Amino acid sequence: MSIKPPKAIIASAIRKIIATAATVTMAAALCPPPAAHAETAGTPDASSTVDVYRLFNPNTSEHLYTKSVAERDSLLLSGWTYESIAWSAPAASTVNVYRLCNVTSSQHVYTTSDDEVASLTSNGWRNEGVAFQASDDADDEIPVYRQYDPNNGQHNYTTDLDEAQSLIRSGWNDEHIAWYAVEDPDPTITHPVTIYDRTDYSAIYDFNYYIGRYPDIKQAYGNDDAGALKHFATTGILENRQGKQNYDTATYNSMRKVASIPYSSDLYRMYNTNTGEHFYTSSVQERDSLLLSGWTYESIAWTSPTGPLAGDSIYRLYSPGSGRHFYTTDGDERDSLVKLGWRYEGVSFSSDPQQAKPVYRQYNQRNGEHNYTTSANEARTLIDSGWNDEGIAWYGMEDPDPTITHPVTIYDRTDYSAIYDFNYYIGRYPDIKQAYGNDDAGALKHFATTGILENRQGKQNYDTATYNRLKLQRMYPDAWKVLPSIGTDLRSAYNYSIRKWVKMEIAPEKGTHYYAMMGYTGRSGNCYLMAGTFTELAKALGYDAKQVTGYVLLKNGYHSQHSWVEIDGRVYDPDCESELKVDSFGKHYGDPGTLKYHKEGYMKA
Repeated sequence: MSIKPPKAIIASAIRKIIATAATVTMAAALCPPPAAHAETAGTPDASSTVDVYRLFNPNTSEHLYTKSVAERDSLLLSGWTYESIAWSAPAASTVNVYRLCNVTSSQHVYTTSDDEVASLTSNGWRNEGVAFQASDDADDEIPVYRQYDPNNGQHNYTTDLDEAQSLIRSGWNDEHIAWYAVEDPDPTITHPVTIYDRTDYSAIYDFNYYIGRYPDIKQAYGNDDAGALKHFATTGILENRQGKQNYDTATYNSMRKVASIPYSSDLYRMYNTNTGEHFYTSSVQERDSLLLSGWTYESIAWTSPTGPLAGDSIYRLYSPGSGRHFYTTDGDERDSLVKLGWRYEGVSFSSDPQQAKPVYRQYNQRNGEHNYTTSANEARTLIDSGWNDEGIAWYGMEDPDPTITHPVTIYDRTDYSAIYDFNYYIGRYPDIKQAYGNDDAGALKHFATTGILENRQGKQNYDTATYNRLKLQRMYPDAWKVLPSIGTDLRSAYNYSIRKWVKMEIAPEKGTHYYAMMGYTGRSGNCYLMAGTFTELAKALGYDAKQVTGYVLLKNGYHSQHSWVEIDGRVYDPDCESELKVDSFGKHYGDPGTLKYHKEGYMKA
């Protein structure tokens, strides 16, 4: 019986492959050097078989088939996904399955047809040689079905008729039986996979040992080496299961730490300057909401386990009377407080059953406050100052990843996220990295109070308008306490600065800020107070405002000491507006109706 498809089908397939390959542009998958997939090991037994591995590229959606363990593992380390053993191929046969690679798209085609090989190579495909063999006797053997996607030029090869028909129903072309695989006389997997998610577990994992040691794993996965490895890498290692008879403990501990990253949560510690309370939460949203309302972010207090690593639940309660929070693992303590009027707010986080880091609890009898800390020194300091020692409350876990997942971006009720990124900031400036290391609170405070005034860049791509506004707010904090309530435009600042004139000290040597601070109280004053107030408000809005000291000529020939404001050469005189009721907003020197100004100089800020 011939196992090759009819020539008409081959010719049609070749035309479709060439046409699609000319138009499809894809992210490069992998086009290995010729024969990179070949392995030689003496003369094979005609009755023996080899496993053909099926891998998937998540970037290009291509499936690749190889009998080479080395190629399989190389691809897995580069990001491909191992799916399964696709079928068994004869170790020796008269029917070769050739692999060809499109050097443009990196797609592969497998064929037993010499005509198809010749046609594709003449159109630029690279012949990578014999990938594996097919059965030369179709009787009682296993068909390998071939399908073709006309949208992207991909081929799929499978022994699963249901998979083939599913693809055909979804629009793939049916290219019928490509060749035949053989029955595997020995279901034992010769080379079980040990690489998962680009990580080689061979130092701590052996498939046969794992399913042999744990009956539940054997029952769940049977001969599925991919599924068993995934279980060990994502779950078994977290359950402290042993994956190999003799294994490297250092590698095991390191990989367990990495595996626990998705099941760990940072606990943020905040401080209320009004009540003296510390607050603890794993919620980034709650943390940020409190910071915007005036709480102070102190640090990450500890790391809490979640999911399969979680231990005892830690309950959070709130006292409507005192406004304080309380945390406990004791259900009886929780219920007792609820009876006394406390409000139960649910499970806040969890304790570490491995008891890696004790969290100490102290109690202040004077005000009813509790403190929770992993720092034995902090606990001892509070106890020495009169707090009650309430021992270990629960445990935090070892932080599996020192990288801060959600660095804080809110400081002094202001969100800097549009212009600041912790990792960028410490990465760009070595002095910041050296000074603050992994202290996200300290680094943000530096940027908000100092770095922005030094024109340091806090984020790769940032909003310049926000940067300039926040810089001005930092330069003129007193002015910005006033501006939000009066309006953040120049005319509103000018109108606010117009006051009832009263006699007061004339001391230009004291500078603009001296008068502005009196003006911010809303008090009346002279021309120096009004000009000083407007000057600083205008600067806080980004204008190049200067307070002028000098005099004006009066109609009787005398001159009167006076102060006004210049912005881009124009005159702004809120005192003139107050006393003479003359529009003095943005006038040129010498405009009709304006005073006769004589400038002696600019006042210091």
